[in-house]
Amino acid sequence: MQKKGGVLCTFLSSNRKKMVKRILFLLLLGMVHLKGWTQKTDKQIVWSKVGELPRINARTPNLGVAGAFVGVHHNVLLIAGGANFPDKMPWEGGTKVFQNTINVFNQANGKLELVSASERLPRPLAYGASVSFPEGIVCIGGEDEKGSQDGVFLLKWNSQHQKIEIQPLPSLPIPLSNALVATQNDKIYIAGGESAGKTVAVLLSLDFNALEKGWQRLPDVPISVSHA
Repeated sequence: MQKKGGVLCTFLSSNRKKMVKRILFLLLLGMVHLKGWTQKTDKQIVWSKVGELPRINARTPNLGVAGAFVGVHHNVLLIAGGANFPDKMPWEGGTKVFQNTINVFNQANGKLELVSASERLPRPLAYGASVSFPEGIVCIGGEDEKGSQDGVFLLKWNSQHQKIEIQPLPSLPIPLSNALVATQNDKIYIAGGESAGKTVAVLLSLDFNALEKGWQRLPDVPISVSHA
């Protein structure tokens, strides 16, 4: 019995040694990973101001806009539409105002220089989806004071004439705002968003090489989602 017990004790001792070695190895491995992680996080993100939206007038700075159409075309940054509260903040009883201004910025020496702020969208609009394409910035849906919209257009910068061009594209099958947009292989995909005051789960696609086919309805996303 003692011999058997001795064998059992030896077996347990051997297993314990192996376990300790494994624990030490994992601890050392973890320390190596931790060291690498801390070394990587030594680098800091440094923020700097490269530009600002033009002032409303000599006395009034621009408050900025929410939900603007944004993208890059022909190496200029376009910021179009959006909404803000120019008089009072919403918690102070202010009224939301939808904007139609198109701001054009050129990048030079690490700064954004305003090229133009005189052109306008056909109507005030905000909270749409936008994505940059070689042909221009595709602006999809959005909303105004009346609710979600179904319009889609291409916002282009004519570098030769230094002006904005707007090209209509096929409208959405339903009005949509606050939707998610993505592109792949010259196709645009729109997922979720809000329509008629409700969050939806639609998934739509538009083939930029077959615009005549319009937007195609795909299987819905698993849940209704907006502001993605």
